[in-house]
Amino acid sequence: MVELYLSGQYERCADVLGPLLQPNESGAFVEPRVVEKGRLYLSSCALLSGHAEQARSALRAALEVNPLMPPPDSLTFPPPLLALFLEVREEVQSLISREEQEQVARLMRENAEARQRAVERALREKQLLELAIEQPIVVQSSRFVASLPFGAGQYQNGDATLGHTLLVSEVLLAATAATSAAILLDFYSQTGGTINSADKGKFEAAFTVMTISTYALLGTIGLGILEANLNFQEERRVGTKKRELPPTLRETAGPKLVPFTIPTSDGFRAGLSGSF
Repeated sequence: MVELYLSGQYERCADVLGPLLQPNESGAFVEPRVVEKGRLYLSSCALLSGHAEQARSALRAALEVNPLMPPPDSLTFPPPLLALFLEVREEVQSLISREEQEQVARLMRENAEARQRAVERALREKQLLELAIEQPIVVQSSRFVASLPFGAGQYQNGDATLGHTLLVSEVLLAATAATSAAILLDFYSQTGGTINSADKGKFEAAFTVMTISTYALLGTIGLGILEANLNFQEERRVGTKKRELPPTLRETAGPKLVPFTIPTSDGFRAGLSGSF
């Protein structure tokens, strides 16, 4: 092949060298230095015979295998090949640089995702441990209590505000009705059942107050009992209490440290991330 090149048979040289540089062809070159030199001769023969793209492809293949490949000898190869070599080397180095940057960016993304997953897993474990050590306190509700007056059913259902309102209202209405009834009884005891015209107004006022307060009391009690039964729950959670964890779970409690590495332009930077 060298003889064909030196004798100026560039077309013939390229035809002979092409198959010898194909890895799957019989009799192809195997030794890396021979393959590299063969690609230089193929590129030179192809370029001199007018096949610029074939020459470029041969140089690109050689530089992809050996990016540090030195420029061809200017005494053996023509200046156009040297110019093409420098152009293709710049293209290959730019491509390698972009691939390295993409690889670094991909590794950084994967590392960040792994650290995020580790933090989220540690947070889930912490939340699960917190749930595991808290045992809910559940009480059973009673329909009998829900049917009692003075906000008993509301207190049982956990609605203390409404329970306070009903308790105060019903106590005031009951006190009003009882006071009015006491006034009426006092009138009867003093008059012997005969009400004179001077006391008739007071008697009627006391009777009216007793009647209204009694009906209001009964209505309030009825509405309170109805509301308590409508919102009745068979059981209700009233709080939590701490419980002892099994030994296997206790071992997982505490700080979590996760090692990580970040690729940089100078290599890799290592560190630790964790949750406490």
